[in-house]
Amino acid sequence: MRAFQMTGVGSGCVVDLPDPEPGRGELLLRPIVSGVCSTDVHVYLEAVAEPALPVVLGHESVAEVIGVGQGTGWNAYGESVPREGDRVVVEPLFPCRTCTSCVRGLPNVCLNSRHMGITRDGCFAEMFTAPAWRTTKVPDGLRVEEAIFIEPFACALHFVTLSGLGAGQHLLVLGGGPAGLLTVLAGTLAGLTVALSEPEPARRALGGVMGAQAVASPDHLQDVLAEAGWRSGPDAIIEVTGVSSAVAQALDIAPPAATVVLTGIGLDARLAANTVDVVLRELTVRGAVASRGQFARSLELIANGLAPLGGLVTHRLAWTQADEALRTVQSDRTIGKVLLDHPAG
Repeated sequence: MRAFQMTGVGSGCVVDLPDPEPGRGELLLRPIVSGVCSTDVHVYLEAVAEPALPVVLGHESVAEVIGVGQGTGWNAYGESVPREGDRVVVEPLFPCRTCTSCVRGLPNVCLNSRHMGITRDGCFAEMFTAPAWRTTKVPDGLRVEEAIFIEPFACALHFVTLSGLGAGQHLLVLGGGPAGLLTVLAGTLAGLTVALSEPEPARRALGGVMGAQAVASPDHLQDVLAEAGWRSGPDAIIEVTGVSSAVAQALDIAPPAATVVLTGIGLDARLAANTVDVVLRELTVRGAVASRGQFARSLELIANGLAPLGGLVTHRLAWTQADEALRTVQSDRTIGKVLLDHPAG
């Protein structure tokens, strides 16, 4: 088969590899469409998360089941494993299910996990394998352009859950890329009053479509929040950029007793923080990675038409153009979601 394989920092190409075989408890999958995530960009161009080179990139995919290994049974939500011909989405982080984190019900921070496109071959290829229990069948009639958001929207739902907010409280999202926009939507559907900070006007406009009641550039954020009546500031801030200036701003403007959720990764996300301010304001600062138990909810919201995602896709390329797609996502901050098509045959 052909696959887009990363061989070094910023170095990758389409190569011929042996066809994968599904192991015990695994499915063999043919991608239909893949999504480009900012995590893919950071892995490819910065080697963030220490990819196991050489590795086939990609972790967001809607795929068709073309083979079933022995020992498959039920997925993580108690549903029977998909059969050949079914379309599925995959939770791309594969936990061991035996370590301390897994036993505590925290599989997304498994001590021994493997992640598609980072430490295990991913979906920018003609075929890939995945544990059957990490797959979820896509309902008939749900378009792939919507189904491709099930995984990233599950992450956004997880981010909002970790904020600890309830209906009517105020959430500020820093960063209006696809992940940030999905977080705005997740907050809106949770009954929160949501504001978005984003430097690009096009992305700010999409923030309004996703339900943000206030949108602002980072330079004018405080004024816009004051005009919107946020006298006490946000109850929680979710940072979705991986940029040090955004992390610093989140810690700087968070009011007393607020929660700051950090979700972005990247080499630029490192900074020296003033922990005295964190202490004196009794801030709660926590990280958030991937999702935990949110796939079923994400699928339900998307399948029932409650998540308006149509306007988020702005670019579609062939999967063999993965290098171009990854570099475009890094360099062009005005674009929305980039999809990679995998033609049949």
